[in-house]
Amino acid sequence: MSRAPEFSYRLEVQDLPSKGVRVKLEADEKERAALAKRLGLVSLDAFKAEAEVKPWRKSGVSVRGHFTAEVTQSCVVTLEPLQDSVSDSFEAYFLPESDLTPVNPQAEIHVDLDDAHDPDPLDDGGIDVGELVSEHLSLAINPYPRKGDAEFSPVVEDDGKTDGKREDNPFAVLGKLRRQDD
Repeated sequence: MSRAPEFSYRLEVQDLPSKGVRVKLEADEKERAALAKRLGLVSLDAFKAEAEVKPWRKSGVSVRGHFTAEVTQSCVVTLEPLQDSVSDSFEAYFLPESDLTPVNPQAEIHVDLDDAHDPDPLDDGGIDVGELVSEHLSLAINPYPRKGDAEFSPVVEDDGKTDGKREDNPFAVLGKLRRQDD
């Protein structure tokens, strides 16, 4: 069972004009809240995109676009909220599944990372531009947001047995065991 996209704008290939169409999208508050939850953000304060969708290779579609977003994430060190602006350009290509080269599970697979025209299958004769933009946002956000002055300081509990030196690290424990064997 597939989930419904939080931010959806579906286009059918058969309805696409021969010169293509320019799409402007902006997520509303409900869509931003649902996307923030899916992407593990504190909040998604703004999310806008523009895309040009054109016919490609007789039965396919090409999409070129750009998005901007204002996100709030938790700092990985302090867990404090951290705001960031995210923007990126993207390009994607789609063909009907019948036009894609079938994958032989026994064959060696060659992936050319420089080939921008590696198409994805159409979804029941169309594409969801909103979901496509959301996927690219998920790739563009910082996976480890960190405040500039944040420093990790491990908490060392004083058990009263030492004079501030931590001796329960693995090497200290191994050293004690080795001395016992001697």
